[in-house]
Amino acid sequence: MEKYTLIDSSQDKKRKPEKAVSIMLQSSSLSMIFLSKTYCLLALLIILSLLGCDNNGFNEHSEKPVISVGWGAKAGKFGLAIPDEGEIVGPRTFNIDDNGYIHIFDSIKKNIKVFNGEGIFQKSIGSDLPGYSFVVYRGNYYLLDGESIYKYTLSGIPVETYPIAPEITLYEGYGQWMRIDGYGDLYIRSKGKAYKILKGIGRQNTVLSGEEQFKSERGGTPDKSGSFWFTIAKDNIKRFKLCVHAKNGSFINEFPIETEDIFGSVIFLDQDEKGIIYLETKRIGTNGVTHLEIRRYRRNGRLIQSIELPNKYYTTIYKKIIIDKKGDIYQLQTTPSGVKIIKWNKL
Repeated sequence: MEKYTLIDSSQDKKRKPEKAVSIMLQSSSLSMIFLSKTYCLLALLIILSLLGCDNNGFNEHSEKPVISVGWGAKAGKFGLAIPDEGEIVGPRTFNIDDNGYIHIFDSIKKNIKVFNGEGIFQKSIGSDLPGYSFVVYRGNYYLLDGESIYKYTLSGIPVETYPIAPEITLYEGYGQWMRIDGYGDLYIRSKGKAYKILKGIGRQNTVLSGEEQFKSERGGTPDKSGSFWFTIAKDNIKRFKLCVHAKNGSFINEFPIETEDIFGSVIFLDQDEKGIIYLETKRIGTNGVTHLEIRRYRRNGRLIQSIELPNKYYTTIYKKIIIDKKGDIYQLQTTPSGVKIIKWNKL
């Protein structure tokens, strides 16, 4: 431990050692306080680790409204249908391209509205577009209507149509979608199963035959990269299980998804570029209220963070949430006044 001697010419030499001791004790006290705080912090981190938390749990997502557009007949406004009976219909699905542009499918006007990353309206694309699910990939739209996949340019010009094997039964509704992974393989999903329809888009451009499509059936969902597959199984109303496999089917890991309440559903969303897994859960509390949550897990099963999002919608939506490669969360919302996209930026 260092000793500090205070130089003071007004004091005689006999007083200097006392001052030196005094300052040395002050330095010692500061060091002990620093060490005490350090040990407390380390102890807290160890306790949190034992409880199953992760250091990344301190990372939060900041809420940022990106788009807010009203209903109406004018260009840039969204169509709305309010029937005498049945569901109110507005935009049902949306997508984010690699440049951060937001594409929202207007189910009433049958076009796609494009906004930049700041939420500024750019243009409406197409007219009388088919489908209830779509993706944006390498300068084209791919739209799914249940019996076929339609390829359009980003200007809304039809290019090709790919029939889906009649043996594959698809269900229009929430959580039923289409995905193109990092290998350029196009999958459609229905009732927890995925089917490959096209292979190597942008390279091989192979369209699978009806028999090949049907035989490609695989439980679970590929992530955006296509290197990992995720399957969710229900043990009971309070416990689900997530299984992780490689693209070739080899087992990687499995871990439980649990709640003290009741799960209404558990859906795999995606992985970000750091390998963090994002799940969408509907948790039903003791009061009967359904809570929409996004859970973030490491691949080893460690829960990092749980984020509760608003869960009130004016119209029926098939695709509520998208996770981009950075881990930012986008949510499509509808209200009596219009359409919103809320972004939760990962800090």
